[in-house]
Amino acid sequence: MAATLLDITEFPLEAIEGYAHRLRVTARNVDGTVDAAYAGLVNFVSSDPFVIGVPISPTVGVALTSGTGIFYAAMGTIGAQTLTAQDGVRISGTARVTVHLAPVGYGYDDRGLLPYGDPVSSIGASIRKASAITTREVDVTVSNLVQDNSPFLDGDALNPATWVVQRLDTTDFLHVVNVTQVGELTYRLLCLEEFGSVTVTHRASSTLLKDVAGNLILAPHNADFLGLLDENRTSSSKALATSSKSVQDLANPQFPSDNWFAGTLQLNAAGDYRLESGKELVRKLILRRLITTPGDFFHMPFYGIGLKVKEPVPLANLGSLKTKIEQQCLEEREIEQVKATVTMASNGTLTVIIRATLKPTGETLEIGFKSNSQGLVL
Repeated sequence: MAATLLDITEFPLEAIEGYAHRLRVTARNVDGTVDAAYAGLVNFVSSDPFVIGVPISPTVGVALTSGTGIFYAAMGTIGAQTLTAQDGVRISGTARVTVHLAPVGYGYDDRGLLPYGDPVSSIGASIRKASAITTREVDVTVSNLVQDNSPFLDGDALNPATWVVQRLDTTDFLHVVNVTQVGELTYRLLCLEEFGSVTVTHRASSTLLKDVAGNLILAPHNADFLGLLDENRTSSSKALATSSKSVQDLANPQFPSDNWFAGTLQLNAAGDYRLESGKELVRKLILRRLITTPGDFFHMPFYGIGLKVKEPVPLANLGSLKTKIEQQCLEEREIEQVKATVTMASNGTLTVIIRATLKPTGETLEIGFKSNSQGLVL
């Protein structure tokens, strides 16, 4: 009995744009049984001009094994699309799918066969657009879900080291110092330097960013954006100055100095800025909390303890100070567990030892310092 039908199964009716979904093509006899002896070569036609992954007619088709074969197809055009398997003689049933820009997320497709975010085929994401929001901030939008778990993880959208921003009229690269998520697919990059005017083209890019399946994002890896008009630059600066967002960290400078130990920007041997990362950054973030005087950040009234205060701490207050230190440390999202030890020497020197466990890696971090009438001693 010769095969009379090529059957498409396991392809989701609700597909994701750019995501390589799995499908199965099977040669069937008239009674529905598999034609294991099928010797045809299968290719595909589609209403989607941007479909990739499957052999598109009129290329040479692909042989099936024992009458069946697995293919991956990524649809690239939003809307109702068709995908048809053929061998030049027999034509399959048509699989009609609707492709959405936003992903469904983790879980299984509508037939319960293919897990979204499958590490083999990847959920897929790319950089779609970028636009300057203020004189130092640019919003970058991606096409699909990416990793945004921690600013300390490699390839994470929240990690400043994942991103690159440059001015194309010069060879200057701007330093990305902070990233915040402002939408499901949009991330706001804060740069140390100001952007150029509206006549200057800038580029936001990343070759390190990973999608939620843990794979590097697909091309395009960059998006260009213009700076701001002079009047917009002025109004943006005024808006930043009057907003509740601490864009300029006046109370706690990022740069290291003789009496400041929590600067998160360092200078390398060439005189360029280098961002702290990993355990050292967490260490400095904890130090910042402990030596910041409450109220320095008016929009975060409960941030800080003020251990820079030179007056001796009464012995009766050591227990509550220990509790405050631990509570402040746990406010840092990278801290899983923390235990503090606080002692006072007879000469009035306060000794603080903190042992913390980091969430992403399980690493142990230990911080110790002393405070006396001259201030902090590290």
